[in-house]
Amino acid sequence: GFAVIINNYEFYNEMLIMGPSGPSMIRMNQKRLRREGSVADSEKLQNFLVEEGFIVKSFSNLTANEMLGVFFNVSRTDHTGLDSFFCFLASHGRREGSLLGSDCREIKIADLTTMVDSSNCLSLSRKPKCFFIQGCKGEHGNIKGKGLLSFRSNIERHIDDSTRHIPNTCDFLLCYSMSQGCTKYHTSQRGSLLFQFLIKCIQKFKQRQVSN
Repeated sequence: GFAVIINNYEFYNEMLIMGPSGPSMIRMNQKRLRREGSVADSEKLQNFLVEEGFIVKSFSNLTANEMLGVFFNVSRTDHTGLDSFFCFLASHGRREGSLLGSDCREIKIADLTTMVDSSNCLSLSRKPKCFFIQGCKGEHGNIKGKGLLSFRSNIERHIDDSTRHIPNTCDFLLCYSMSQGCTKYHTSQRGSLLFQFLIKCIQKFKQRQVSN
């Protein structure tokens, strides 16, 4: 399969200041938002997926627009010779169904999943599309987001008779680290419990055959 890892562990806000040569934008790092231990998460996931035969693309500290760009490229990729699509998203979240880009702008998870559904990525139709999301689903104290970045698909739709009657949301699995209204548990030494136990479960049960 094909796998994408996006791990946002450093965050910033932009501020307009007046200097000797006029106004300019500077980035203010939000050190209190840094997600310690998450770099090890990404490395372990990438090494594990490569060992399992996945093609892996790994990204760190993407803005909300850059995250959309990654999924746009995935939607344009031909996945005909592959069996599945796996995605691992790790960041801060504020409200139900959204995550923060490194620029503290919120992005809807649904906007990312839409870009790989059967109408926007035909070569992933009828194939498992699994999302594992490490992020809070409650308010994060005094995080000052810049509004919710919403995506409206303008990708040309190619739907033939074989997929016309298949729901766009078919073959999706979405797994969250926490339930609604909760902040995630993440340790600086060990990282994400979700990703740790996911790797253990796959290692334990991957040899089992599924019979009808």
